[in-house]
Amino acid sequence: MDIRKNVRCPECGKAYEANLVADTILCPHCNHHLSRVDQVSALLDEWYYPRRWYRDIERPRVRLLVERLWQQQFNPQELYENLSPKETNFEVFCYTVTSVVIKGIEAGWAKLSLPDDPMADDPIYRLEIVDLDRFTAEMEKAMPDVNWDEDIEVVDTSVEKAETSTGEPASPQP
Repeated sequence: MDIRKNVRCPECGKAYEANLVADTILCPHCNHHLSRVDQVSALLDEWYYPRRWYRDIERPRVRLLVERLWQQQFNPQELYENLSPKETNFEVFCYTVTSVVIKGIEAGWAKLSLPDDPMADDPIYRLEIVDLDRFTAEMEKAMPDVNWDEDIEVVDTSVEKAETSTGEPASPQP
């Protein structure tokens, strides 16, 4: 499926027509590579345009989309509590992680996959952290006040959820 739209090059400022679902988009005037985030932003604008008159639909933003995608993979509250960054509230923490993930999308160690049909009513974007070590290194740079040498214990809540209604622990699974 091709979705052709006029886009403006962020480098030279000239407009050109491009296929928004292509793997790479180059400006024909200056050969600047259109970033994946700019590409998704143009797709979201194109998706929103015919729906803009609906009261219940809010204009989608790439940053919010990326934030929701990484929060599906990692429990943000648990991650925040385990890392316990000093003098950083939860919202700033989420903003920082989102910035790191967007940097990863641009650098290639995180992959933002486009849906098969970006103009469908419910397009499904996917985020994959391809290089988890690089993600960790970038998080260390973004949050230097966290003790990254300390072991982080993640509590397994599946046992708590498996308790019976009488309060007895559920039998262990083999």
